[in-house]
Amino acid sequence: MRRLTPVWKGLTCALTCALPLLVVRPAPAAAQQSLTVGYGFAYAPGPPPVVAGTTLILQSSATGSVTPAVPALNARWNRVAYTDHAVADLTTGQLNGSVVMTFATGDQLFGDLFENVSQLIATGGTGPFTQRLSFEGGTGLFAGASGVLTGGGVETPAGTTTSGSGTLTLAPEPTSVALLGAGLAGVVVTTRRRWRATFA
Repeated sequence: MRRLTPVWKGLTCALTCALPLLVVRPAPAAAQQSLTVGYGFAYAPGPPPVVAGTTLILQSSATGSVTPAVPALNARWNRVAYTDHAVADLTTGQLNGSVVMTFATGDQLFGDLFENVSQLIATGGTGPFTQRLSFEGGTGLFAGASGVLTGGGVETPAGTTTSGSGTLTLAPEPTSVALLGAGLAGVVVTTRRRWRATFA
């Protein structure tokens, strides 16, 4: 029993150190960051659309900017590459698809695209259209992000441009989970070292 005493002391110390980490108590919620942003894109010539029955399948790419009302973020975010894959219903003029924005940091923002392109269909591909971008998640800075941007665009023989504004909400980074894991790992390592030293 005397030989095991240091072991029990080590375990007691480890449990004492770990107890504050294991006690469930309400932690202050990390604030989400809600940003008012504007956007603008100029589209590059893409592959020709594919007609499938009464639908039109399109792929588009563009470059431009997403400008938050925080000057320090503008240099980090921009320039932004935009891609979408969408299907337009030729009978209703409604277009739905998915969109990915890739920022200068390499982080990506994922969302859904909704447009009313009925005037483009009626005129054979020129004129204004409305646009709504609904975002849910991404990578890096935009993991867990959400938001809605609304605007519109104009398609002419010279090219297509879009612009609009809205709000993006960025989720806080899970630093509290990382700190808890690091604390418990330290307790385990300390206990193992003491145990091995006792029986060495």
